[in-house]
Formats: sequence, structure tokens, C-alpha cells
Amino acid sequence: MRNILIIILMLFLFSCGEQKQNPITALFKECECEKTIKTDSIFYATNLVLKKEIKAHSIVFKCAEIETAIASVSDLDGGNERCKNLYDIKCTSNKNQELPLRKDFSYFSEDIQNMKLTKEGAQNHFFAEINSGKIKYYEFNLNAAREITAVTKLTTD
Repeated sequence: MRNILIIILMLFLFSCGEQKQNPITALFKECECEKTIKTDSIFYATNLVLKKEIKAHSIVFKCAEIETAIASVSDLDGGNERCKNLYDIKCTSNKNQELPLRKDFSYFSEDIQNMKLTKEGAQNHFFAEINSGKIKYYEFNLNAAREITAVTKLTTD
């Protein structure tokens, strides 16, 4: 009887191994990015939802931890050399956060770079992107009043 109990106990102890992490859930693991969102700061976010209120709009988001790098790229013939930002998404927070969106915020993306849009036109393009439902990553600038003053869409291809 004692041997059976020892065998069962050994099976139980050794059957527990390290759990493998699903690559899809790896992007949504615990993230330290919430600590980086302070006044006068820059942070990254995804899963944006526009919250329209009477006086002002706000953005509900999940912050992301992203490493950036800059690479020099050129055409096949070596001409048209330019710099390109590279982004490595480390993790995305599980926690929703909300910050006010300043009425005169600026928006930039490579998609609208060659369009002749007014500030309001660029803002409307940003609102349309949020409502598209596609997961995209953005860089946000905060001012001293913790309002979002600038938004840049990241090219994560």
C-alpha cells in the first residue's frame, strides 16, 4: 500500500511540467507599459476605442511595450536611400486605460503622408481607422495635463 502511495505521489509531482505559452497569447501577457504612461510622455497602444462625450472625446486603449530601431533602406539599385523605423512588439497589456483626446490633436501616418489633408481631415481619417476594427499600433504623445496631443500610426509590417 505504501509503495502505491509513493508511486501516485511521484506521478503527480513529475506530471506537472512547465506550461508552454501560446504565441497568440504571448502578445497579451503581463506588461509593464502602464508604468511608462506619465505626464509629458510618449507611449504605444492598440485596441483603440473612441469614446464620444459632450465636451470632449477620449480614447480607451491597451498600452503596448514596443522596442524601436532605425534602419537605412534603399532601392535595389542603391538609390533613394532613406531611414525606416522598425518596431518589435514585446507585449500588450490586458488592462484597458482611458485618456482624454485634445480637440486640436495632430495625427500622422504613412497612408496620409501624400494626401493634402487639413488637421481636421487627418483627425477624421484617424477616427475612421479606429472604427475599422483592424488591430493597429499607435504612438501617443501626452502633455502636462495628461491629454493626448499627437497620434502616429506605426507601420508594423
